[in-house]
Amino acid sequence: MIKKLPLRNILDELLRGGIEFGVISNFYGPPGSGKTNLCLLYTLSCLNNNSLVAYIDTENGFSIERFFQLGGTRDLLKKVYYEKPKNFKEQLKSIRKFEKVDVQLIVVDSLVSLYRLEITRENYTE
Repeated sequence: MIKKLPLRNILDELLRGGIEFGVISNFYGPPGSGKTNLCLLYTLSCLNNNSLVAYIDTENGFSIERFFQLGGTRDLLKKVYYEKPKNFKEQLKSIRKFEKVDVQLIVVDSLVSLYRLEITRENYTE
């Protein structure tokens, strides 16, 4: 049986029970469509199951205020490993580091923004 992380709402129905552990789940959409909120909801779901979460924030979208509005507490926040990489190389380093730590969920919000910035910069300098 595939282990999944549920949200216990309508999204579980769409995702057939939640997101799968051990695989990459990619949520995409236009700005303001709720991707960061979804990341925060899955973070809270994992934390409420007494698990640790790594949150890699590439776009400065993690809001402690929003975390608390969604039901987070200071005790839960202490179980979040938070990093804010400045470039794609640092992002990869963070992901690799957290693969070796006992976390149940690694959130990268957003997975491609620093890569896109790096590619754009490389193309501009050529």
